[in-house]
Amino acid sequence: MGWAGFLFVLGQQAVPGWAVGGVLFLTAMVLLKVDSSRRRSSITFRGRNRRNRWPWFVTLPAVVSVLFSGLGALDDVSSAKYHVLSPANSDGCRVAVREVSFLFAGSGTVYVVNAAGIGWKVSSWTADDGYEPVSSGNYELKWHSDGGSLLLHSNGDPVWPGLHEINCRAAP
Repeated sequence: MGWAGFLFVLGQQAVPGWAVGGVLFLTAMVLLKVDSSRRRSSITFRGRNRRNRWPWFVTLPAVVSVLFSGLGALDDVSSAKYHVLSPANSDGCRVAVREVSFLFAGSGTVYVVNAAGIGWKVSSWTADDGYEPVSSGNYELKWHSDGGSLLLHSNGDPVWPGLHEINCRAAP
């Protein structure tokens, strides 16, 4: 689950949105601590006894990142698996996949990742009996001059749809 359909990729590792939210939360906490220390030293220096208040522009992102991180982590911890597929095309465009299996249902999301490591959701699929075609190695990634295609093969459990078009030029 990426934030608003986005995913981040560093090297061959996909970084889930909840992890990015965790980093944003830690950054917000550091900023809050720095701001609190700065205000405390300012009050001591000037002899004021004013109550410290955290600025809303630091508090709001902290609260939002905690919510998104928590919800995203709950979704991912269940059984999500991320894969960055090889090969990349000649422009450095890659494909990343997120697969989830729960009870008798499987699903996946296809992301197109640009050379900067930012991926956006381009399609998704569902599968029967919790089947994960990419984790099983039952896929073909082919690049063409104007894009590519990801073909997911069945092992007896159907995958809908099995063909996903990859368009690296359709970045948001």
